[in-house]
Amino acid sequence: MNLELLLKNTPFLGTAFLLALLIAFFWLAFYYHSSKKLTTPQTFLLRIFFLGMGIAIVAAFLERGILANFFPKEISFIFCQGKTIRTPDECLFIFIFSSLFIALPEEFLKFIFFRKLILPSAKLNQIIDGIKSGIVLGLGFGTIENMVIFFTYLSGYSSVSPITIANLFLMRLLVPTLAHSIYGGIMGYYLSLAKFHKIFQQRFLWQGFLTSFFLHSLFNFLIFTPLVLLTALLLIFTLLILLKWYSDRENFQLMLKKQSINLNPPLLTEPQEMQALISKNLPKFGLLKHLGICPFCFKKLKIVKGRCSYCGRPISF
Repeated sequence: MNLELLLKNTPFLGTAFLLALLIAFFWLAFYYHSSKKLTTPQTFLLRIFFLGMGIAIVAAFLERGILANFFPKEISFIFCQGKTIRTPDECLFIFIFSSLFIALPEEFLKFIFFRKLILPSAKLNQIIDGIKSGIVLGLGFGTIENMVIFFTYLSGYSSVSPITIANLFLMRLLVPTLAHSIYGGIMGYYLSLAKFHKIFQQRFLWQGFLTSFFLHSLFNFLIFTPLVLLTALLLIFTLLILLKWYSDRENFQLMLKKQSINLNPPLLTEPQEMQALISKNLPKFGLLKHLGICPFCFKKLKIVKGRCSYCGRPISF
């Protein structure tokens, strides 16, 4: 794009960025209202938001500059949103495309950057930090994606009605951006479990990547079919489940610390996750101390500056 064309489209670019930020701020406010505990430094989350934006730029280059060369242009008509009937072969192709050409590179990049740049940070020192970091990372990613979509509409057509922009805004708000925050939150949850519970580290790492990849593939497939409204309803339903899922875990850990007998397993509990949750609140710390075992990662304990030398968690007994 030459300088003259860039200057000509600057108002469209500014408007597109503003609309994208409004969507991100909406969901940030929603998640803040759902969990008002300021356990994660806001400057840390802000850097993660910008990191998500950077990952989106890398993903766009990868998808459009490299992977697009492997996509047969002559069958692009399959993705026409106006089609109401699709053959089984078309549905299969759409699922494969949405999985391998979109969901896989995007979730893999998020996974790598999260694991290498966010997870080692000392500021991520509890599970809730991982969840919040993943949500913010997804919102940063979605902001760049939304900006590109809005800019394409605003600059690509001679006249775009406010109704069209409003409908596009609502669709981007309720479907792709919400989806990216859900993918990120789930990935952040499992990766933070992997950080603090090394006995199941590899399992949690794989669960974080594969779960976000599968959900991304599924919802992308639904978006490319005439089921956008159904996709929005499914995402909202998924969000409600995840809020219940998160609330159950908060309550479970609170009751576990009190050694309450009225414990109920959290929603969608797995045996390994339950063992990891319980391991932080074992009632017989004296036995673990006697055996010389870290109560968090179950490795042979070697305390360095008040912390386990293997998992880094503070040891208080």
